[in-house]
Amino acid sequence: MFNLTGNVSIVTGAGGSIGSATVRRHREAGAHVVAVDLNLDAMQVHVSDDLPGEVELIQGDVLDEALAPAVVARAIERFGKVDVLVNNAGMGSDLKPLWEIDLATFKRDIDINLTSQFMFIRAVVPEMIAGGYGRIVNIASQAGMEGRALSGGYGAGKGGVIAMTKILGKELATKGVIVNAIAPGLINTGMINQPWFTDEMKQGSLSMIPLGRMGEPEEVAEMITYLCSPAVSFTTGSIFDISGGRASY
Repeated sequence: MFNLTGNVSIVTGAGGSIGSATVRRHREAGAHVVAVDLNLDAMQVHVSDDLPGEVELIQGDVLDEALAPAVVARAIERFGKVDVLVNNAGMGSDLKPLWEIDLATFKRDIDINLTSQFMFIRAVVPEMIAGGYGRIVNIASQAGMEGRALSGGYGAGKGGVIAMTKILGKELATKGVIVNAIAPGLINTGMINQPWFTDEMKQGSLSMIPLGRMGEPEEVAEMITYLCSPAVSFTTGSIFDISGGRASY
């Protein structure tokens, strides 16, 4: 549905559920993809797919300040440019009241969920401005939209992603670079299998979704791909809900 032929995409967190679905969807749409993840084994599925777009795998920690410039340099070396950035890497944290979180854990959550996105933005934007075209999609969360209790540094980091997206959308509005974010709700990913995510919590979350089910990674990837496409040309600095109707604000 969305043609990315000739585009070059960078996707972080490419070994996870949403990241993997996004890499596949972008390649189906014709894009070449530079896939980035700390877990190289989790990305091996991408090299066995017979899809139109080529893929380059890069193993690295998104908290390493040297990684983002190296990824951009490799994308340009192999494919000649960078058109798209999907800032997907992130992680949840233990459920604790904010005042009970130790400083190291809070800083880690902010760095993984917000600072890592900033570092990739800083690396790709000059290339996009020089080319006169770009699409950036940042992955936020309903936790950042709602200020959900017990979300701690995760919710604060994702809230920062929302603010950063709005700021960047305005700053790049005349540069040919479109910036948006999505805020997923309960999605069927590895995060829901964490020990702290109990069956009681899962049922509580499901009860708040009018569609009555979790979202699937492929559904999130479809929205991401739409926002990465040339079809989106007059919407920037916006946050797109993908929560099955849970968000009503």
